[in-house]
Amino acid sequence: MINFLITFNLNLMVFIQNLGNWLLPVMNFFTFLGQEEFYLLVMPAIFWCVDSTLGIRLGFMLLMSANLNSILKWIFHMPRPYWVFPENISAYQIETSFGMPSGHAQNAMSLWGLIAKKNQRKWSTVIFSIVILAIGFSRLYLGVHSVYDIVIGWLVGYLLLWIYIRYEARVIKWFHQFSYTKQLLLIFLASLLCIVIGYGIATTFSHSAIPRSWLINAIAEDPAHQPFNPFSIKGLISNAAVFFGLMGGVLILTQKEPYHPSGKIWQRILQYLIGLLGVIVIWAGLRMIFPDGETFIPMIFRYIRYFLVGFWVSWGAPNTFIKLNLK
Repeated sequence: MINFLITFNLNLMVFIQNLGNWLLPVMNFFTFLGQEEFYLLVMPAIFWCVDSTLGIRLGFMLLMSANLNSILKWIFHMPRPYWVFPENISAYQIETSFGMPSGHAQNAMSLWGLIAKKNQRKWSTVIFSIVILAIGFSRLYLGVHSVYDIVIGWLVGYLLLWIYIRYEARVIKWFHQFSYTKQLLLIFLASLLCIVIGYGIATTFSHSAIPRSWLINAIAEDPAHQPFNPFSIKGLISNAAVFFGLMGGVLILTQKEPYHPSGKIWQRILQYLIGLLGVIVIWAGLRMIFPDGETFIPMIFRYIRYFLVGFWVSWGAPNTFIKLNLK
């Protein structure tokens, strides 16, 4: 059965890639719609300029989904297709993390699914379903995921979406019973808990021997990514820090009154440009100053940098808009 699935997956991927290079720009477009960079461009725009409640919900979902995906990748520690079959599968993109489950498929299902659920229109459900399927298909074409990576990603994303929809109101009600200080502390502890759990799992499974052929094939596609470390916790640290900054900033911002996007179209466009400029200055500027690496001190600085990014999005930028009379 396992041999059949491996053969079926390989033959299907070869067939898809043989459809022609004319599909490459289209597949790159759809895969971009599933990347964290795309969500990090769009979600602040929604929060600042369209619907603050939906924006923060999407931010929460993305960060939880991304951390869960990292943890599941370490547990399964399954290879990318081109790590195993470099002579059959072309890698049109380079990935340094494990393959299962697909983060693109998982995030697409949970985030686009959440938007469709909140919109509750048939046409939007159809469109977002097509986008979710297209994102998954693009990962097959680009050679970075197998069929089962995609399917497992969709299933995990759907489960996460179901849990979120079912328990969101209960969790919010439970959270609001605490004082402001305790709420802030709970957000910080949740951030640390993600790091502790993720670090423990990454450390535990990092002792598993990765076949040398995987490493050779992965590095051969992109020698610049040496040393190759699919158990890196950098992404986990970043997501946990953004979570604390984002949620903590919203809590502080809404102490007096809820934040609602307002202003004319040109004002909202200017809001987004100013907000995005702040994100770039904090993210890229501090990156040039702070140390980088996998040891304790660089990870502390990484946490600080990404905390400030999240805090700027949810507190710094909205207050800047108010002071500049853009609302």
